[in-house]
Amino acid sequence: MINKIREYFLKCPFLEENAKLGIDYLTDGAVNYSINVDPSGAPIKRYTDGSCIKGLNFSFKSHEYYSSSEVDNTSNLEFYNKLERWIKENNEKGIVPELDEQYQYPQEIEVLTSGYLFDNDEAIGQYVIQLRFIYMED
Repeated sequence: MINKIREYFLKCPFLEENAKLGIDYLTDGAVNYSINVDPSGAPIKRYTDGSCIKGLNFSFKSHEYYSSSEVDNTSNLEFYNKLERWIKENNEKGIVPELDEQYQYPQEIEVLTSGYLFDNDEAIGQYVIQLRFIYMED
């Protein structure tokens, strides 16, 4: 499932062209991206027929150039605003990660937090947006 989520984000027009998009691995230096699986709870909703709605919590992270310049840092936050809008527009169009598993039906990607600065050093900032992939399972 996480590979399908990665494939979905590789189609995002706002990603840097030659940047890497890892899974649970964010390379050093800027600009790079990673999709990290976060702890997820019980199914969101169970139905009497045995089917349920589930959610996979994950984070989209990046290493971006960071400095005392408001221009750099504002640009980083603007990237995450665009990413959030792109996800919401895709949901409205029914564009979600495709699943190979039988009896799993993708619904949407839910934005849990807006993008924010998580950690930084003098030249690199780690930014994060927390998300949840909602799908139905028979």
